[in-house]
Amino acid sequence: MEIETIKSLIRNTAASRTAFNERYDEALRYYQAQNAITDRTNGASKLVKDGKSEPLRRADNRVSSNFYQLLVDQEAGYLTTTAPTIDVGEDSLNQKVKEVLGDDFALTMTNLAIDASNAGRGWLHYWIDEDGNFRYAIVPPNQCTPIYSTELDNKLLGMLRSYRKLDPDTGKYYIVHEYWNHTSATFYKQVSMNPLDLEPLNIITTYDASAGFETGLGSSYEHGMGRVPFIAFNKNKMLLSELHKVKGLIDAYDDIYNGFLNDLDDVQQV
Repeated sequence: MEIETIKSLIRNTAASRTAFNERYDEALRYYQAQNAITDRTNGASKLVKDGKSEPLRRADNRVSSNFYQLLVDQEAGYLTTTAPTIDVGEDSLNQKVKEVLGDDFALTMTNLAIDASNAGRGWLHYWIDEDGNFRYAIVPPNQCTPIYSTELDNKLLGMLRSYRKLDPDTGKYYIVHEYWNHTSATFYKQVSMNPLDLEPLNIITTYDASAGFETGLGSSYEHGMGRVPFIAFNKNKMLLSELHKVKGLIDAYDDIYNGFLNDLDDVQQV
């Protein structure tokens, strides 16, 4: 993909990406029991008996519940404690598939279920490594911006993946933008705070096939998968987080519980 095309893609998806990441970040905070009640305490649950200057209403306790984490983990455990059974119609091939997926397949499915609950959709990326082995891994949902067709089949046309990477030479982080389509992957480096200030990121070793030796580094390669190598795991039709359904109830519980604690402390103070 040409650099001007990737800039246009980043620009046109910026609003939807920001809105999605804000919802996902909120779900992660609740998953870590950093509910809205703890906004004034930087996400930490604290008993504050003298948090206010009012003489008769001094207590300002801020203790968050962990109901959301329990809900998500219980659902993920129910769905994926036993790994899905894959049957391709032949026992020897079934065993080969099991060996390729490895022992971590069940854990990967559990983590995918947790991602889908928090973000509304989880993502699995697969590839062939330099040794010719099939590999797969979960990609954090806030790194992924899928590009779909506008046809009724809603086909995945490409994936823009954006993430921070540490430069070991400078000790500083920079942003990497990858774009994957059905044939190739292209890599770019963001060189300033401006997300449109990009340059090719040359990290792919290139070869001269006829001579059989390396010719340098490039910023793209043909992955040979025949499709965009990302699989979506949708939570529901509307791609809504579990938090969407329970946030109001959790906030109400936290307010009532902490209000009761404050009343107890204030009575003792009086």
